[in-house]
This record gives sequence, structure tokens and C-alpha cells, in this order.
Amino acid sequence: MVALTGCGTFGALGQASVASDGGSKGVGFERPIAVGATLRPELKFSLRGAGAPALHYETTDASVLSAGEGTLQGRSPGMSGVLLVTDDGVVVDFFHVWVKGPTSIALSRASSDGKSEEVSGHLELMRGEAVVLSSSLRGEGQELAGEAEHVWSVKGGAVRLLEEGRSGRRRLVATAPGEAMVDVAALDRVVSLKVTVHDRKEVSL
Repeated sequence: MVALTGCGTFGALGQASVASDGGSKGVGFERPIAVGATLRPELKFSLRGAGAPALHYETTDASVLSAGEGTLQGRSPGMSGVLLVTDDGVVVDFFHVWVKGPTSIALSRASSDGKSEEVSGHLELMRGEAVVLSSSLRGEGQELAGEAEHVWSVKGGAVRLLEEGRSGRRRLVATAPGEAMVDVAALDRVVSLKVTVHDRKEVSL
């Protein structure tokens, strides 16, 4: 059964589908799962005459992808089948899921229209300005799925980092003129962002 083709959002047997990840939440199979990251997929079922069954995940290659407590965790680069199995042993559907090692971390900021734009290297802010920064894992430039702990730190007194409820998300507040360095570390990868804060008097006409 696992040799059949079943990729993307819909399972090979047409009994279940995984919600689109939308490029941010990491709840779908549209991107490879990062090695070391954990994914909790959001499932939808198409079972006639029945509601969602009591089931669990099983994987065909535990060295690549492990399953437990409703989550999947990337173990090593490769591909593994993910089976949706009822608690009495019936396979409801299955997917092919890829796992990829992270090679970098990307930073992005939320724009005024709700979209995000990538930032790198250097960011300039006015005193009192605040921006929301998000970090995501990349594998050779490809955005990866899954949750992992992102550790944020700042050197310099020009900015403060405020919690936003997610490990990969912070509010950066420019508190005083000067410079600061923001570092984000996750799964042995680090990205740095230099921040320069200007006083409004410096740029007034």
C-alpha cells in the first residue's frame, strides 16, 4: 500500500487531507519538515456516514520521521510514508512526507498590509518604532515546516525584544538612539540582524 502515490495535501486513498500550511503555521505537508522540528498536522476527513475516527500516526521509516502523541518529528533527511491508522489497526489513508536538514534561518517583518517581507543584514528604525519579526528555518533556500525552539538575544541598549506568544516571533521596539545586534538561534543555526535606531531630531527637516 505504501508504494502507491500519495503526496501533497490529499492522502493517497482520498479519505483524509491535511490543511494547507499557508507558508507560516507549519501544519501541512506542503513543505519538507526540518530535521529536529516537530509538526502537528491538521487533518480533515471524507468518510461517508462517519465522523473522525480514533486514530494515530505510524511512519514507514522511523529513522527519517518519528510519530507520537499526534505529532511528527523530523529525524534525518529523506522521505517516509505517514499512515493514518485507527486504534484497532485499520489504515485510513497515508501520505509521503519529506524531511530536510536546516541550513539557515530567515528573518521577516510584518508589513502594514499584513504581509511579510524578508529582512537581512541591517534594519533602521526610528526611536519609538516597533516591528514584528518572525524567524523560519530554511534548507538550502527552501522554507521548511515544523516547530522548533528559537532563542532570541540582543546586544546593545537601543532595542528591546517582547514576547509575541510564539518561539519564532518577537516584537522589536526601538527604545533609544544607537545600535544593537539581534541574534536568533535554532537547531544549531544562527542568524544576526544589525539594528540602528535614529532619533527623530536627526532626520527632521
